[in-house]
Amino acid sequence: MCKNAQKCYARPMDRNWDDIRFVLAVVDAGSLSGAARALRVNHATVLRRINAYEDACGVTLFTRGARGLTLAPQRRKVIAEMRQMFQAAQAVSRSLIATQTSLTGQVRITATDTFCQVVLPRILVRLSELSEGLSFEVNSTNAHVSLADLDADIAIRPAETLPSDMVGEQAGRLGFAPFAAPGCEDAPWLGLSGPLQNSQAARWHDLLGDRSDKVAWADSFLVLRELVAAGQGRALLPVVVAQNDMRLMRLAVPPERGLPMDMSVPIWVATHKDLASVAHLSQVRDLLVNSLRADADRLTGRS
Repeated sequence: MCKNAQKCYARPMDRNWDDIRFVLAVVDAGSLSGAARALRVNHATVLRRINAYEDACGVTLFTRGARGLTLAPQRRKVIAEMRQMFQAAQAVSRSLIATQTSLTGQVRITATDTFCQVVLPRILVRLSELSEGLSFEVNSTNAHVSLADLDADIAIRPAETLPSDMVGEQAGRLGFAPFAAPGCEDAPWLGLSGPLQNSQAARWHDLLGDRSDKVAWADSFLVLRELVAAGQGRALLPVVVAQNDMRLMRLAVPPERGLPMDMSVPIWVATHKDLASVAHLSQVRDLLVNSLRADADRLTGRS
């Protein structure tokens, strides 16, 4: 990643992992002195690293007072996400060490637009940083891509099951919930089209009304989100794409519609069965699975 881009667009979880270690140590210890003891460094070093981190990110995580540093209440969610990302980085590091071989070359990954735009970018940045010889080609599509035709090496897909020609591992669950724009809580429901017509989410949408009751359809959850934000209607969306969108509000699951209270589908990291024994692909699959599992709360919508 370009250093200038990092500086301009950095968020707290994208900065140096060692800096994040200092931030979390202060949060966990409740004081600079406690963090210094835990990290086996002096008080001044901890304060210097915290100040540098806040300056680089352009945010204030801690308030300063007579008792030292206190976590700003509005930053608790940021710290929770930071902790998840730090744990993911640790998991990836352990996986890399366990491989005992260098990861090099290009890996082609296919995933839905939800994963390509919202989930994968920061995961792939971490993997690239941990293995300099590794590069990625990412194919964003909601349609099934044939791994047998070598259109991709690894597929990341939310689905109940895998096709018979693919093998993989479940890396978590993708949670869904109803969303609407403020003031549009009683608007008509939207629907799914294209490749998403055959998804579990589409079957849940069918429970919300007949096709004749729908006012618009989309073949992308990201497009559906924009329709909801514009006030076109209500929709079931992956929580990870909608939860932090200030234009939207999360609704209660309508109990009379027969929808499950826990709407989620498995997330698979898979490859074609003939490629299952390829060493570097197996290693990358393990790294992706570990990273997604570490992000479980965000993906299910519990965070």
